[in-house]
Amino acid sequence: MGRSEKIIIAMCCLASALSLAKDASDIGVVVDYSPPGAILYLDRAGLKLPVRIATVVQAGDKIQLPANSSVTVERADNQRLSSSGPGTWEVPAAPALGSIAPYFHRIALIMGPDYRLSASAITRGLDLCKRESIVVPVLPEGALVKAGPRGLSMAWTGGCPPFHLELKSDHGTLAVESGLASREFRFEQVSLDPGPYSVSITDRAGANATIPFAARSDGPAWPDTLATDTSHLGTVARALWLADIDRGVWRMDSVELLMPLRRQHDRLAEAVSQRILGQTSMDGTATE
Repeated sequence: MGRSEKIIIAMCCLASALSLAKDASDIGVVVDYSPPGAILYLDRAGLKLPVRIATVVQAGDKIQLPANSSVTVERADNQRLSSSGPGTWEVPAAPALGSIAPYFHRIALIMGPDYRLSASAITRGLDLCKRESIVVPVLPEGALVKAGPRGLSMAWTGGCPPFHLELKSDHGTLAVESGLASREFRFEQVSLDPGPYSVSITDRAGANATIPFAARSDGPAWPDTLATDTSHLGTVARALWLADIDRGVWRMDSVELLMPLRRQHDRLAEAVSQRILGQTSMDGTATE
């Protein structure tokens, strides 16, 4: 299947998912399940659907839970509902997710059964290294970040470890990291004034990619539906919105928005962060 066909399929699936998102029966989001990598399904009016992190559930969905398995669903009011197998759990009625539902319908389309295993090429292929160009999906052309004291999380495809990273401004080198065995790194506690910057990544053979970005004192204004929603699901929805506006130029800041939740080992935030770090877009077209 060619790239254009994959994009068309993704767009068709997205349109279908967004139409479902208007359903007032959408009452929660799957935020965890066990064991990791388990293949779980829900039955919705006779339709069998996979259960993934970020799957939107509706009242009346029946989730099949084998022995030693469990699932946790979070509602819009931050209440969590959990059930363990063996058996069938019917999702109870609850207030509708409302305006944040479409963000989760969209990301659920591209979630694998275990994000740690299937998130992107970033987490695979280090032993079978190919001489491919280094690409940093979280820093697309025209990438922007908020200025100030902050961290910068990134991941990349291509190149062969170990890697050497440099964070630079027009005034010199701000931070350096060498000997990286993985294709993911976070610069901690850097201070960025408004202006141009770049990240330089060099692999063991000397192949290099230098990716420019700019720090700005202001950022995009939140849409009304997200402006005041600081709940757990609301925060993740804000990150998903930020990752996709203006062709993804604020993607690095969307990952930063999820960092407090990731530090709490929140599985939903970890899964969404990995998808944002490894995707060229949030429509399912991955950099693999």
